[in-house]
Amino acid sequence: MSAALRWQATDDLSFTLAHERGDSEPMNYFGTPLIDGKYRDSLRDKNYNLRNAVQRYNDEWTRLNTDWTLNDSVSASNQLYYIKSRRHWRNAEAYNWSSAQGQLLRGDYLEIKHDQEQIGDRQSFTFNHSLFGLDSRTVLGAEYNRIRFDVTNNSPYNDVGGDFIDPWNPLRGDFQSQSPLQPLSESTTRTFALFAENRLQLSERWSLVTGIRRDQNHIDRNDMRSDNRNDRSLTGGNWRAGLVFAVTDQLSLYGQYSTSEDGVSNLISMTPAQQQMDLTEAKQTEFGLKQQFWDGRGEWTLAAYHIVKKKLLTLDPVTRVTQQVGQQSSDGLEASLELALAQGWHVSANAAVVRAEYDDFDESVAGQVVSRAGNRPTDVPSRTANLWLSKALSEDLDAGMGLRYVDERYANTANTTSIPGYTVLDANLGWTVQRDVRLGLQLNNLLDRRYAAAQYNNGQQWLMGEPRSFFVTADYSF
Repeated sequence: MSAALRWQATDDLSFTLAHERGDSEPMNYFGTPLIDGKYRDSLRDKNYNLRNAVQRYNDEWTRLNTDWTLNDSVSASNQLYYIKSRRHWRNAEAYNWSSAQGQLLRGDYLEIKHDQEQIGDRQSFTFNHSLFGLDSRTVLGAEYNRIRFDVTNNSPYNDVGGDFIDPWNPLRGDFQSQSPLQPLSESTTRTFALFAENRLQLSERWSLVTGIRRDQNHIDRNDMRSDNRNDRSLTGGNWRAGLVFAVTDQLSLYGQYSTSEDGVSNLISMTPAQQQMDLTEAKQTEFGLKQQFWDGRGEWTLAAYHIVKKKLLTLDPVTRVTQQVGQQSSDGLEASLELALAQGWHVSANAAVVRAEYDDFDESVAGQVVSRAGNRPTDVPSRTANLWLSKALSEDLDAGMGLRYVDERYANTANTTSIPGYTVLDANLGWTVQRDVRLGLQLNNLLDRRYAAAQYNNGQQWLMGEPRSFFVTADYSF
């Protein structure tokens, strides 16, 4: 459910109050297990989770936006926001085939509750001005937010061994755990950030784009079971600089270099050990072009990038202690095309090719330290593509059909198991009943293709893509 109310107080001042709320219970499905490393189609529609499994999300987001034009050169924007989220999981998440038993070992009986509350404010000012005699546009701003995050779970999950079940006739069973559900931690994360962006028109065709952001984070965490308290301040930031060259009014070239710093995991959920680690560092170089043609009826883009991420967690081969010395990199090429053809036809296409690999990454296997350098990270396809063809059948009716393609992906860091690529056909139909009423029909996986959308449990379970399905939508504008 969502709603918004806008008040135009004056010609130069407006307020927008918006609220969104969602309460969902998605399917408790953790994949189809492989039998002796092979997919069995007869198991596709089986669900090996528990009878009393829970997966529930309750989210709220309220925000007040204020937009104020002070004069022809200065404008201000403010967003005050409040987010509340409650999550509950209770599942058996792992299903491993045992050749000796001829059955599945169902395990990982995990129950987790998250209670998160966030309040924040973001203020920015935009200035249109002259800098060194050149046209310039500058954005200056600040943001503050506070996140309270409480975790309840049944760690240390002493009974993850689970029970054996028949994969073809599974007994659902009930959740069972020798580890009681109890509060684990309470944390408060405060973040204050300053940021600035600028676009400087160097000449009629050249422009310089720059940006910088600095974050000051402070995390207070209380372990509810040991009553130990710890805190850590983490200071990070990012900056970027790029040039844009307008070759013609229809063709632009650009190049950009950017950096970023992030926690080794989400700041609000970091363990005490992770809080003591440095922020990871990333650098990206990107070049690209954008061109319009056919009098604006066509547009294509092309971009090439190189990304390096450092200070990732890896295992020291001598001490066997986890350290922040790992590195991962990727090189990619992305392209897109938009064509407005005659008689109401429209073509939209995009494709991406990426070469990603671990540059420095060790892990422990059977007590031995093994290097994964040169391997491709898990769940990263080398190629993806989308093609969509649509037609306006009349002023009120339109239809479309498209293909989604995802290449093969590795399921483990050793690159010894993988999930196959897939191509799926979708379609849609839209009808504008009245000026303010539109009905839509979305058809997914039109040919009912059986494919693995993702993997789980180090590739032992395939998360199958949705079968042929349809959705009906209604949009009303007022």
